[in-house]
Amino acid sequence: MNTTENQDAVAKYLRALDRELRNVPQARREAVVADLAEHIDEARERGRSDAQIIASLGPVEAIAADVQLDFADGAAEVERRSKLRVLGLVALAAGVLAAVVDTWIYPSSNIDEFWPDWLLSSSINYDVNTRWGAGLMLVFLLPGIMVAAGSLVKSGAARIYCTAAALIVTALPFVIGFNLGIFFLPLIVAAWMIAGISHRRQEPALGRKFLAQRIVAGLVAGAPAAALFAGLVTGTVGTGVLGVTVMVVLGLAAAGAMMGLRAAYWVLTACGALLLVTAVFDMGMLVLGLWVAGTIYFFVGLAGLLRPAPKG
Repeated sequence: MNTTENQDAVAKYLRALDRELRNVPQARREAVVADLAEHIDEARERGRSDAQIIASLGPVEAIAADVQLDFADGAAEVERRSKLRVLGLVALAAGVLAAVVDTWIYPSSNIDEFWPDWLLSSSINYDVNTRWGAGLMLVFLLPGIMVAAGSLVKSGAARIYCTAAALIVTALPFVIGFNLGIFFLPLIVAAWMIAGISHRRQEPALGRKFLAQRIVAGLVAGAPAAALFAGLVTGTVGTGVLGVTVMVVLGLAAAGAMMGLRAAYWVLTACGALLLVTAVFDMGMLVLGLWVAGTIYFFVGLAGLLRPAPKG
């Protein structure tokens, strides 16, 4: 085989590798092909023939498979870190909200009488918030800061730290009482989501893996809509514009969630956030229901938004 034929064989080999890497971004693909061409040139300088070099490199399919695997692992890690940053911000916001409610809003609303006797009651003296409010808020802020910090930990201890943080915040309602601890519910959910992602090295495969999630999201959104519809039909709920609007929005969100539409998950997340804010400014007898419902809607929607997008 002459030099020209050797060069043609090498060029053909590199073109075949480029085709095998067609699903890898262009910059990464060009870098791999250029590195391999440089490796071939160095082998030539050591006196090896092109045929020997190509034989030692092996099939282009094997090289491409290794490159694609490395790229997929890197992309999955980038996506995982991005999700942790989002959940870290959510945890921090949830921690701040709980601290504000427990330190200032809840003590001043005198709604402790609405809580059943069998629920644990906080031993904190509500009167101290007038003298030590800033200090109490700092204490209530610590759980949120602790959970949010877990989203930034990159070492091998991240799994242990995030799990420990989730366990600690989950124990808060049992320690400080459910009448204060219930407001840490969004933080608790965020903490366990962070812990789950910190333990997950790779995203699960798309498709049927997410069918259960879509069904749950649809049922969560559809149940209140179905209840409102039943109330409208039976006349137990007024036919006001607000009730009909909520029913239609939640019904559409339920259908969209089951179909995996991101817009539907945005609606669920927004509805959850709205319910949580409403609970803060309307600390009445329904505060527990609003808070729990808001938490469910928000995180069901957020889970759908954080789900890997299907590859086209």
